[in-house]
Order: sequence, then C-alpha cells, then structure tokens
Amino acid sequence: MKSKSIWILGDLRTQRYWHNSLRALTKALPFVQEANASLTMILMSSRETGKDATEAIDVSTCMTVDMAADEAIQHGAQTVCCLEHPDLSVPRSDIYATALSDMIKETKPWLVLVCLNDFGREVAAICAQKCLAGMIADCEELVLMEG
Repeated sequence: MKSKSIWILGDLRTQRYWHNSLRALTKALPFVQEANASLTMILMSSRETGKDATEAIDVSTCMTVDMAADEAIQHGAQTVCCLEHPDLSVPRSDIYATALSDMIKETKPWLVLVCLNDFGREVAAICAQKCLAGMIADCEELVLMEG
C-alpha cells in the first residue's frame, strides 16, 4: 500500500501568516498520526534579494525559508520541501498554485492543507482546478472516519 502524505502549504509572506501555517501544522498532527500519514511542510520563495525582485513587498516582514524550515521541523513536520524559483519572488496566487499543482501531480499527496486567508483560498481553488481535485473550503477540523 502506498503511504499517505499530508502537505501543508507554508505562507511566508509575513510573520503572522507564517504563524497561522504553524498553527495549521500543529492542529493537523493528531489527524496525521491517526491516519498513519507523513507530514510535509511546503515552502515557496525566491532566494533573490535584488530590488527588482522585492520592491512590491516589504521583505523585512517576511520569513526566510531557512528559519521557516527549522520552525516547521520543531513544530512536528517530518519533512520540509523548499521550492525556490525567481518567479516566486513576489507572492501571486496564480504562480504559487501552478507550482503547487505541478508538485501535486508529480508526487500525489493524500491531502493538501492551506491556511484560511484570501491568498490561501485563491491558491487552493486554482490548484484544485488544475489538479481536477476536490476542495473543501474553510475547514476547521479534520476527523478520520472508519468505513
């Protein structure tokens, strides 16, 4: 039997969004254990620090990939997958969803969780459409039903 993998998309745009991602990770831990699944935090960014890459956002409020990866492991993620590409320098839901859907199609995780904010909802909706997958919006609790 293929092992189950649960992914959580980490939102590195601000410290507040990142902490929401960590809360989602922490909240998912009992479900992950009950489902006997692995837990992976997905991080997307660009290592570029030039003015052109960052002038549209205040990078001083963002989390770095390295700091986020360490925190994700400390909070229970078994694996951290860091996707870096110059196109990810400014968070855009269409670009993030395309990158995430490509990863999903290739790796086929059992479940992907995205934070409840406007950006996360957009990424999830676009990604679900690209993957021809179902989507449950605004889910606050996960329960594994025997059946």
